[in-house]
Amino acid sequence: MKRIFFLAAFSVLIVTSAFAASPDASGKWKWNFERNGESIEIVMNLKQEGSKLSGKILAPEGREIEIQKGQISEDGKLSFFINFERANGPLKIEFSGKQAGDKITGKTEYTSDSGDKREREWNAKRENPKS
Repeated sequence: MKRIFFLAAFSVLIVTSAFAASPDASGKWKWNFERNGESIEIVMNLKQEGSKLSGKILAPEGREIEIQKGQISEDGKLSFFINFERANGPLKIEFSGKQAGDKITGKTEYTSDSGDKREREWNAKRENPKS
């Protein structure tokens, strides 16, 4: 009898895991990065619908930048890009990372004006954690 109960419980666990949804990335996220020796706070508002992410990043000088082609997988891996408008033309910054609860850790990649590929780490925390 115990064996049948164990097998039934195990089967439910397997079926539930197979149909698990992506983690919920919706909310307000914040992180800091250094630019020219100055710490700058970045705020990102995300909205998730299924595996799609949308939203905006509040950049320095109060500019809002639309998140493009945002995606999140069932295991919390996410990606999107932004086009940061500058005086000398747009800068495409690609974000990748992994959400675990109320934290996202990842990297940004962009090409500098001189053609060099650059990477930065980003570690965001949800402002009002979900319970």
